[in-house]
Amino acid sequence: MHILDEATVARSWNDTSRLSSPQTRESMHALAREQPALLGFVLAATEGLSKSAHSLANVLYFQIARLFDSAAPGPVPRVSEERLATLFEWNLEDLSEDSPDDAAPDEPWSGTGQPHLLRRVLESLFEAPELDESGELDEEEIGHLFVVLKTVVDALDEVTPAVPA
Repeated sequence: MHILDEATVARSWNDTSRLSSPQTRESMHALAREQPALLGFVLAATEGLSKSAHSLANVLYFQIARLFDSAAPGPVPRVSEERLATLFEWNLEDLSEDSPDDAAPDEPWSGTGQPHLLRRVLESLFEAPELDESGELDEEEIGHLFVVLKTVVDALDEVTPAVPA
């Protein structure tokens, strides 16, 4: 798919957050039917995390999936469980490798297919209000959620056809 610009990402994020509860439920059910492997992956990959982290992963998955659904020129092809497993492993390896100076990259979304979307995901992980009793996710949960959600973005980016020029 083409790179989604910052304005498209922001517009979709805002539109999704304005859905009513019935609209949200309906959209979530539709996404579950359209991408069962993706939803199953997010649920399974966040199962052992805190309730707050698990809930946040589901909300952000919904935001991401709706964005791809609305930006695609047609139906988004299904992502396979096998492909998700491969992408997840690649992302774990890629993000766990030390950079030459042993520091984390300043922009972990750079060099990806959807930099504006991944930046928004990362911002959402750090800015999410009242996530647990202490009001924050720990660094390990944030890192794990980022890998899970980056895998979702990469998988959808890979299968979603580009808008014809």
